[in-house]
Amino acid sequence: IIVHGNAASTRYKWDGGTWVAGDVLFTGGADQIVFGPSNAVAISGGRFLYSADGVTFSAAAQAPSSVSERGSCPEGGGRFASEPLLLATEAGYVALVPTATAWWSEDPVCESVVWFSADGNGWALVSPVSPFGEESVVSHLAERGGRFVVAGADNLAPSVIWVSDDGIGWDRLDTDLDGIDGLFAGELGWVITGAEPDYERQ
Repeated sequence: IIVHGNAASTRYKWDGGTWVAGDVLFTGGADQIVFGPSNAVAISGGRFLYSADGVTFSAAAQAPSSVSERGSCPEGGGRFASEPLLLATEAGYVALVPTATAWWSEDPVCESVVWFSADGNGWALVSPVSPFGEESVVSHLAERGGRFVVAGADNLAPSVIWVSDDGIGWDRLDTDLDGIDGLFAGELGWVITGAEPDYERQ
């Protein structure tokens, strides 16, 4: 297993009686890490890291980028801003990257755009237009059987689900929840958690 901490991400192995610390994959901890058939990609403190062997990580040669100027996206009415999300697909890696930095005190809406990489080291922007629509927020991700589901909100509803089989094209589905707190995948399917609506939609 890999244990993530604020200082570092470390690989641990079970020796039959206890967990033994192994390689330190990289310092700074990891926000996310995904493994492909022969390599791995991680996000650590906004940095995109690449590993050819799943052990030694370094900065990606051509990492996804986003606008970082304050106020570069519209106000979000108190909604959370999007977070970068990583997916490992059959074709390669997909990163859903916000188009601006999240400033939590102002809760901007920063639509995520799709970046693709065949090897996790060199990345290319698929389109400058977000597949999730204007003023959309994506903050939860789950995968099962090659199908990807993300949860968030947009300017039409406080809780939305998007579904994809390749991480590039996404289909939008409404929910009856007043905000989504969690999204999980398991043997039987997916589960979303959130608050019940306490208002009538206009």
